[in-house]
Amino acid sequence: MIKLIKYFSSANDLAESLTSIDIEKKQNAIALMNSNDEHINKSIGWYLDNGDFIEKNNDKIIFVGRIENMKEDIKILSKKLNIDLDENLKIRENVYINNEKKYLSKIAIKNIIDWYKNTDYKTLEILCKFNWINQEILSSYYEYVYINDN
Repeated sequence: MIKLIKYFSSANDLAESLTSIDIEKKQNAIALMNSNDEHINKSIGWYLDNGDFIEKNNDKIIFVGRIENMKEDIKILSKKLNIDLDENLKIRENVYINNEKKYLSKIAIKNIIDWYKNTDYKTLEILCKFNWINQEILSSYYEYVYINDN
């Protein structure tokens, strides 16, 4: 698996390779994206059963947070749960080499949306249907040019 991960120079390279005319590159990209050994195959669609979990359990959900808004969402959730929040608590963050964001080309974004349309994007659509995220947030997931994990 490490060999497949190292095969791609970046997330952009991996995403663009999903539709590459280079058969080896395309096959490696598909193999990595389908791998059960890595988290790539276990994202929001996997955890929420492609939205079916939300459909069946909407009345039991009390909060939906977002990685890109984690600090604020943790505060909101702690209030909802009536839990004192340790303001000094370190929240996970990704550190980029040379502090640069990882660029995703339009081809990479299109490939990612196409790849996850029946899983993650379907789940996001259902979250919007039940007002757990708004249309603006949903639209932003279709428009990212940069990976934004602050």
